[in-house]
Amino acid sequence: MKKVLLLSSAVLVLGTTLAACGADEKASGEKTTAKSAQTTTAKEKDQRQYYVQTWSDDWRGLQSKIKHVTSVKLSDTTKTSMKITAEGVIGVKIHVENTSDKDVYSFFNKAILVADGKEYKISANDSINGTVLKLGKGQEKDVLLNFHIPKMSKFDQFDNVTLKWTTSDQSDINKVNDTNSKKRLANLPLKK
Repeated sequence: MKKVLLLSSAVLVLGTTLAACGADEKASGEKTTAKSAQTTTAKEKDQRQYYVQTWSDDWRGLQSKIKHVTSVKLSDTTKTSMKITAEGVIGVKIHVENTSDKDVYSFFNKAILVADGKEYKISANDSINGTVLKLGKGQEKDVLLNFHIPKMSKFDQFDNVTLKWTTSDQSDINKVNDTNSKKRLANLPLKK
């Protein structure tokens, strides 16, 4: 994020400097070829929308609440700074709290987002707490799961998405079964 801010600041400063130089050139009768900083900056902004959510669930004392979903159509500048080719990102912010007496594990590293029938794997590098999250008694965490969307024509392209992940009292995913875990399925509408 710092890179994006630095890059944006550099573009703005450079554009302002070039525009000022152009003004001097016009005054002396020479032609200017500098583009307006405002035009360049307007083309390089991400388009985003936040969708507040009401989904919540309690499984054996693990309370999960999805706070919001963010849909972002990435600018070329952001794609370059993130070193990705995906046209968009969908982020899901979740708050989890363990009110039970046992440790509980959420396998966010295996989370899947379904949009328009296509499944997208989590981008672990861009997520916060997007791993196997262990919560002991009384612990709570905010989680941000990001999913890169290869083709996204506009930020409001999807009417809804579904988030799937597993929660268990087992730390080893190979020991997870129907009696010690729950497969979470959250249908999330994307309407303003």
